[in-house]
Amino acid sequence: AEIKYEKPLKLQPDPEQVRKAVDMLTKAEQPVIFAGGGIMWSGASKELIELAELLNAPVTTSLLGKGTIPEDHPLALGMLGMHGRMAANTAVTESDILLAVGVRFSDRSTADVRYFAPKAKIIHIDIDPVEIGKNVRVDLPIIGDAKRSLAAIIKELRSRAKRGRASRWLERVKKLRKEFAPRMDYDEVPIKPQRAIKEIQGVLDENAIIVTEVGQCQ
Repeated sequence: AEIKYEKPLKLQPDPEQVRKAVDMLTKAEQPVIFAGGGIMWSGASKELIELAELLNAPVTTSLLGKGTIPEDHPLALGMLGMHGRMAANTAVTESDILLAVGVRFSDRSTADVRYFAPKAKIIHIDIDPVEIGKNVRVDLPIIGDAKRSLAAIIKELRSRAKRGRASRWLERVKKLRKEFAPRMDYDEVPIKPQRAIKEIQGVLDENAIIVTEVGQCQ
């Protein structure tokens, strides 16, 4: 059977908003990129990683954004929020610019919004204008497709021959990653889940796919 459907729109971002975003990002000393499911849907992982490396900006993800950047990438902080990594939560709390792309800012990511990214100016890129400013304050909204928006920011950055100035911030991020690395080498009997996962990691192929249930057996 043939199924007809409308292809999703690929909205181009406003050039003036892109320029404003680059102004903010090049002045940032402690930038963080928050990547959501919109990156995945748009196929924008390549642009995400390229921008992160240009800016020296660590990347944290929402649950739906997992996989948009390899977990072993030096700039990857893991997932944000109440079920996320302490390194990611701490980095967002200390950030001065938060570039959020394709995220909804659900309470699983933000917890109490009154204390979320308290020092940061927030740039929010989303294809759906309803999501912008819905849950958190936004300093610069950009309505557009994630892939096209990130590509436009990268192009503007390169046209100015500028890179991020957050080299000292990277040292702090490395420290956070090391300080809050999850412990997995438990020797208790019966075996702890963390140790089981560590042993499984040791024998699996790098590109192996693991399928799990939700994990909350209620």
